[in-house]
Amino acid sequence: MAQPPPSPAHLVTYIRRALRSFSNFQYDRHIPIFIPSGRYRAPVLRGGCTNRIVIYSGSFNLPHKGHLQTLCQSLHRMKGSLNIVAAFTFCIYEDFEDFYFNLFEQAAADGFILELVGLSGLGYLKKMKRAILMRLPKD
Repeated sequence: MAQPPPSPAHLVTYIRRALRSFSNFQYDRHIPIFIPSGRYRAPVLRGGCTNRIVIYSGSFNLPHKGHLQTLCQSLHRMKGSLNIVAAFTFCIYEDFEDFYFNLFEQAAADGFILELVGLSGLGYLKKMKRAILMRLPKD
């Protein structure tokens, strides 16, 4: 009989394990991945349910407060209804794909279910709208 997942477990534990798998990536273990504040605590995974992570990917050239506010609003507004446990940005998509699979494997090995919720900014949505409109047949 399978053991139930440890509950609660800190997401940062699994992020660090996933980061260790990148041989070309060095990170300082002493630099916090999540900085708890009075408003937000360090993300915790729960067993027996899907733990969702909001991912906001893009170039963020130049990053500004609007990016941070978009991410914070998504976390604040969807946290309870979708069981959002964390939200973070990831700037380089190619590396993110490997990180994503490794993170999910690490968590799954302990019985946790993770799922991503994608967040897109206004610039991306405008670009997609233009692409769709260009493909529509002309009258």
